Amino acid sequence: MKGFTVFLFMLLLTGCSDSKPSQEPPKASPVASSSPIHLTDEQLRAAGTSDDEIAMLRSVEGEKWYRSEIKDPMDDHKVVQFEISSKTPSRTHKDASAASLQVSCGKYLIVDALTGPVQTLDVRTRLDDGPVVSERWSSLKDQLISREPKVLIKKLLKAKSFRLEFTPSDGIAQVAVFNLADLNEVFMKEPLCKSKFQ
Repeated sequence: MKGFTVFLFMLLLTGCSDSKPSQEPPKASPVASSSPIHLTDEQLRAAGTSDDEIAMLRSVEGEKWYRSEIKDPMDDHKVVQFEISSKTPSRTHKDASAASLQVSCGKYLIVDALTGPVQTLDVRTRLDDGPVVSERWSSLKDQLISREPKVLIKKLLKAKSFRLEFTPSDGIAQVAVFNLADLNEVFMKEPLCKSKFQ
């Protein structure tokens, strides 16, 4: 996904340049402004961006869930995964980056967050304006994994936002805020995921 983000940034830079000489002094670059450039899906398509790349971009921006599908290399079972990035890191620490939330359906239902290395498995969660809940998740490399994915996904499907507070290896707590607006729609359209609740 990072390679695609760099590609899109380069596309924006080249697409925004003007090949004609200008008599006017150069204006401030939109990239340097406080508000980011937001191209519509139509503008991105006109620039040659595929629908899959647009879906991936919207996921990285924290707007919509991105669907991907893989086949397990061992026994060929199908795994469908939905992913979305948090809107922004919660702090200004130089190493802070947006976390991603993933929901996977295959042989098992898995809810995990790509956070990078963590100091502790203790997290706090919050759905919409509900109460803050302290939990202990599992970890695998750079992922925190919910120990009760079925319970959590049922709650996520009814909510609009999900906050996850975790502590990266530097010891400074970070809160990632995830947009759940279209999760119910995309999740329940997927037979493999829907079957986990029947």
